[in-house]
Amino acid sequence: MANNIFDFLGIDLDAALKNILELKNNLVNTYNDKVNDIKDNIKKYDLDTQEGYEAFINEAADIRKQLVESKSMFSDTMIKILDRLVEKVMNEHTEKKLDNVQKEIVRNEVERVKNENHGKLNVNIKPETKDEESIEWPSDNLTYKQSKNVWNIVNEYMEEMIEPYVPEDVDDEVLDNMASGLYEFAAWVLTREE
Repeated sequence: MANNIFDFLGIDLDAALKNILELKNNLVNTYNDKVNDIKDNIKKYDLDTQEGYEAFINEAADIRKQLVESKSMFSDTMIKILDRLVEKVMNEHTEKKLDNVQKEIVRNEVERVKNENHGKLNVNIKPETKDEESIEWPSDNLTYKQSKNVWNIVNEYMEEMIEPYVPEDVDDEVLDNMASGLYEFAAWVLTREE
């Protein structure tokens, strides 16, 4: 009966279905082409570099402009996908920049502490558990600021009063041990009870 209605109206049902399927396939192919274009363009950029990141953002802006101007049925969907993709890339780029800045700050702080403490990173760190044979050093009772000031004084004393008069064949380890001894003595003077 349905065919009779279409026959009565002069519509070829098979041709109409064929045209609808062809339109659907064209739309799907157009959509897939746009998605593949975006994927291919992303792959050619090194997003870890500033140049690659900027090139990607510029091309994404161009693609978005083309999609807005095309006014095709899938333009809005493609624009939403592109916007989410660009947002993700921008967030990752920002996180990487922050990560690099944080790593640089930590690296600089480690170097600064090592330079101030004769290559030692752990100054004024108390052991968590003490066994019977461990020594409680006078420097264990110094604050960070006191420890820093004492090291500065010890360094100045070593540079002005000791190192100029030490023979050249004396090992750096000997000088480090001398500085550590002076540091502990100064800490003992500061923290001793009268």
